[in-house]
Amino acid sequence: GNPAVAKYMRFDTHTSLAQATALLEEYLQHGGFAVEIDNAFGGIFSFNNNEDGDYGMSTFLGEEHWNKGCSTQILKEMIAYSKNSLGAKSLTAHVVMDNLGSRRVLEKNGFEVIDIEVFPDWDGKLYVYKLTL
Repeated sequence: GNPAVAKYMRFDTHTSLAQATALLEEYLQHGGFAVEIDNAFGGIFSFNNNEDGDYGMSTFLGEEHWNKGCSTQILKEMIAYSKNSLGAKSLTAHVVMDNLGSRRVLEKNGFEVIDIEVFPDWDGKLYVYKLTL
């Protein structure tokens, strides 16, 4: 229900617990992990197998966990997991240009911009990041 969390995601701000629960279940059914921070639900991290050992990833955390290093640490763990458990050869992330926090986390973890996508019906840009493992 927090507009700040939904701002750069593919979903809108939820107006009911049922909407939020359905989204969480969708992420968890498709390669997602619930992230626990300080013994409470903190967010979601998920992978999807694109092709040839490349995995796309998506994540979001509650706003109370932003700017504390949580995302950087979680991503480090997920990089190791994707390499060691999934056999991933690379990871790809798509991030809205204005989402500076997520872009910074990816760059701290060695991801590089490989493409910038533009769309005719949207004035923003989508940065495509990749990490070769």
